[in-house]
Amino acid sequence: MNIKSQKGFTLIELLVVIAIIGILSSVVLASLNTARAKARDAKRKAEIHNIIIALSLYYSNHGDYTNVSYGGACGTALNGADSVSVGLNADGIMKTMPTVPSNSGSCGDAYYAGSWNSGQAIAILTHLENVDSGCIASFDWYKTGSYCNGYYIQTL
Repeated sequence: MNIKSQKGFTLIELLVVIAIIGILSSVVLASLNTARAKARDAKRKAEIHNIIIALSLYYSNHGDYTNVSYGGACGTALNGADSVSVGLNADGIMKTMPTVPSNSGSCGDAYYAGSWNSGQAIAILTHLENVDSGCIASFDWYKTGSYCNGYYIQTL
């Protein structure tokens, strides 16, 4: 009796290999999406910091901040046509207002400004994708460096 040795893989071996590759690729893609969200959050924080620096320069030049009206639950959107954007543009400090890198949640795709204490303090905020789980929920967003409710706030 002459038995040929068969070369190759069986169907079950191929299915096992394909399943393992599928599981590994899904783990890699999940971690990649988390890294992308963290990168977008880092960009939001950096841009808010740049807006704060620009407003500080404006204050240095004029002795006061630009007029900021409180335009709703999230404040006034910094979209280029608002008083903050117009004031910074007129001084040549910031030619264009940065835009949020992707959907930032309930407040939409913009950075927001609000003022209180007779306009002597301004807060700039945005919604983050990765919320700090240790934060106690608060509706008061006037907290320096706050992460409450998924918002990142800087005040000056």
